[in-house]
Order: sequence, then C-alpha cells, then structure tokens
Amino acid sequence: MNQSPAVAVIGLGRMGAGMAATLLRHGYHVYGVDPVGVSEDLQAGGIIASELEDVAQQAPTVVLSLPSSDISREVLIGANGIAEDLAARNGSNSVVLDMSTGDPRVAQELARRLDDLGVGFVDAPVSGGPKGARGGTMTAFVGGSAESVARATPVLTALTSRCTEVGGPGNGQLAKLINNGLCAVHLAAAGEALALAEAWGAPPAKIFEAVNAASGRSAVTELNVPEWVLSGTFDSGFSTGLMARDVGLATGTAGVLGVDAPLLNAALLQWQRAQEAFGADADFNRIVTSNRAVQEETPND
Repeated sequence: MNQSPAVAVIGLGRMGAGMAATLLRHGYHVYGVDPVGVSEDLQAGGIIASELEDVAQQAPTVVLSLPSSDISREVLIGANGIAEDLAARNGSNSVVLDMSTGDPRVAQELARRLDDLGVGFVDAPVSGGPKGARGGTMTAFVGGSAESVARATPVLTALTSRCTEVGGPGNGQLAKLINNGLCAVHLAAAGEALALAEAWGAPPAKIFEAVNAASGRSAVTELNVPEWVLSGTFDSGFSTGLMARDVGLATGTAGVLGVDAPLLNAALLQWQRAQEAFGADADFNRIVTSNRAVQEETPND
C-alpha cells in the first residue's frame, strides 16, 4: 500500500500549479481543484483532478492559492465549504494552509471557525512569484497557533526556502501586506529616480549600480530594475492588478486600525493609475515606466 502523504491544492493558477508541481517532486499525492478544471498538462505531470466536495476524503492537508480572502472563506465555511468534512474525516490531523494574499481580519475569522472544528489553520502568504512556486524557493510569512503551524510544517518546508513565523492568526497576512506595501512604494520611487537619470542624460544602469553600492538600495533597485525594467522583459509573473489589490488591502487595514499611512495612500493612487494605463494583467514593474520611457542603452554606456 502506498503510504505517500496526500495534499489537496485548491486554485491552480500560475502560483498554485507551481506549488502542486513542487509537492509532487517531494513525493506527495497531489489532488488539484480549480473552477475551470485541471489542465491535461497538469494531469500528465501527476496532479490528480478532483472536485471540491471530495477534498476532505482525499487529503488531510489543504493548500489554498486563491485570488481573495472572500473566496477562501467561501471554500472553507461557505454553503458548500469543506471545513466540516475535513473535521469529520481527518479530525486533529487536518490543517488548511492558506498561501493566498488576503485580509488579516478574515484570516483571524477563519482560524477561529476552524479551530472550533478541530481543524488547524495557517495563513502563510508567499513571496517569490511563479518561479519560486515551481522551484520550492518561496518565502512565506507564517501566522497561526504553534499547533497549527506544526501540522503545516512538512508542506511549508517542501514549498519554501525560508519561512518566518510572525505570530498568531492573521499576522502572516499582515506581514505580507507590509512587505508588498514597501515594495509598491519602492517601485514608484524607482520610477521617479529612473526618469530623473534619463532626463539628465545619465546611463540608468550605471546610476543604479552606484545606488546599489550605497544606502539608497533596496530589493527593487537590486533585482527588479535590472532584471525586468532595464532589460525590457517585464515578465516577473506578478501583475499590476495584484499589486494594486495588495496596496488597497494594506491601506484598508491601516484605516481600520486608525493608522495614518500617507505614503501608502499616495502609492495606491499611483498603482490604480498604472492599472488603468497598462491593464490589470500587465507586469507590475511597468509602473516604473509611468512617467518615462525606458531607453535602450548602447554597449558603450
């Protein structure tokens, strides 16, 4: 009898599909659920097509990779939610690992509701994009009780190269929103810096090389600008619409908590304008081109 552990992955977009493939490489039986079905390519790779109503009987561990907290809530505790079946079939062995990015308050709500049923819940949104999902090299911001995190640790270890536990339920989502809020502000600022360099006639690559050896550097100037902006590829795998969503979640959370966040609010307007200009599906690094055109540098620059 095959004793390989089983995991269900709900949501098979670019991130979820990558996670499912990584779990397969780590020896898991992977059951895939997606509203539009499981593609033939994924099934050929070993992912077992499944339906939401069957998840509880197939796997005690469920990974969510979904567009919003509202959808996570519906999947778990909605009219046809799976939480009660998970509890009935798997008891205290079951855990839901929500690796979507969403609302910290919903994560707390779901943790309470699932805890009442004896089902563990961990909010562990990730950074690293589709490439990280496929390679198992994502960074996870992990929120949840010690017991729930322990149940989820084997799957987290397979999917990530770095996990940081940041406290109780909802804290993972909050940490991810803070991370993306900082990234959003940094990208907007990098766009202004690049426009300034080009208006002066200075070679952008050299300017950012200098910045990256000094105190103004950030992950955006060290990675995003050279890899996806100056190269002109704009293929990071993360969209303008998703970043606008995350900045909106961050400003909304700040508002509920009574925290003044003028930089985030200003950034939200810029991201909304970028979404209108480039489209929600455009690579999020496109915001850097909002007020300038990337100039191709000659080999002698």
